[in-house]
Amino acid sequence: MRYVLLALSLLLALSSPVGGLRFIACFVFLLIAAALASNALVRRRVTVTRLDPEVRSTRRQPIRDRLLLRNFLPIPVARLIVSESPRSLHCNRAHHEVTLAPAGETELQLILRSERRGEYRYGPVKLLGSDPFGFFEWERIDDSQARAIVFPMLHPIRPVDRFGAAGGSVAVQNPACEDVTRFRSLREYVTGDEPKRINWKASAKSGRLYTTEYEKTLSVAVRVVLNLSEDDYPTRRRDQLIERAVEVAAALIFEYAKRAQPVGLVAAAELAGEAQKSPLAYDERSGWQQAETLLEVLARIRAANGSADYIRLVYGSGRGTGRRVPAGLRLFVVGPTPNDEQIGQLRALRKGRLRVELFEVESTETTNPSTLAGVLPVHTVTLTGEQIVDR
Repeated sequence: MRYVLLALSLLLALSSPVGGLRFIACFVFLLIAAALASNALVRRRVTVTRLDPEVRSTRRQPIRDRLLLRNFLPIPVARLIVSESPRSLHCNRAHHEVTLAPAGETELQLILRSERRGEYRYGPVKLLGSDPFGFFEWERIDDSQARAIVFPMLHPIRPVDRFGAAGGSVAVQNPACEDVTRFRSLREYVTGDEPKRINWKASAKSGRLYTTEYEKTLSVAVRVVLNLSEDDYPTRRRDQLIERAVEVAAALIFEYAKRAQPVGLVAAAELAGEAQKSPLAYDERSGWQQAETLLEVLARIRAANGSADYIRLVYGSGRGTGRRVPAGLRLFVVGPTPNDEQIGQLRALRKGRLRVELFEVESTETTNPSTLAGVLPVHTVTLTGEQIVDR
């Protein structure tokens, strides 16, 4: 229609015998041509840049999608409507109206949310505007996509550190846990100090005996053993119990990463979108990068068929698939009520001098106290609420 009006006004401007009509036709022609030229320029010279092409958040927490809009023209853009395609995510506002100054820019922030953990992609961005006179609208689709990793909800958890070996970052008062790799200070020798602690270089320089002191620390190498085998969970409320088990594993990983302790993960589960089959295994390492890697795995993890074999999860099976089990390793087994065969497997792990604790997700079945009593510490996990462990 716009081009018909443009052609008609040009025809009248060139062929009309009435001077006034030719003037009006010329004016209309120039107005329409200016509107069309303005739309064409703005469509090409207004850009959208994603400031966060990859975002990480937790379930039900805001995902901040920041867009930078730039105007490369010497004229203002009076009205521009920006809308994001959130796909499976929830968006607080579907459309945002912005104004761009000549050669100016503005940052737009959209808030997305997810009720479920997982990996999400959102985009493209749609721009809708009009010429300065409001005659014609234009539309442009920016194909830029973004990726959001939604972690499980992170609840506070405070497991008790009763075991460990020297060489870590948890301060303790027991001198037997001194970490000989972390020098603290020198002090004068007193009767009873071990000869191997005497600093002979400092003693030779001063003429008096000095003893070396080290940091007193405790290291708790942790391996979270997560059971997401469908056959081990009751049919009733299975999805909720599995989700709660994932939250417990995430809480343990986050807590020990915060303490600068080595933490790893083995899981009877599968990763969504990948061919890697159960079980999943990640060796113990310390640092926030390791925690982020494991939390991303938990964001994408899903249940696997069958029943869990805890011996196979911890040690691996088959030629070349054995897993490293360091001395003093602490196992946090997270899952539903174990059956008789699995209780026997946990007994065997306990006899193998491993520190095993069970975080049992609340189910409709009742654990037999006589069977588990004295075998290993059992923590009951409530199905809902922020209090994970019921002591």
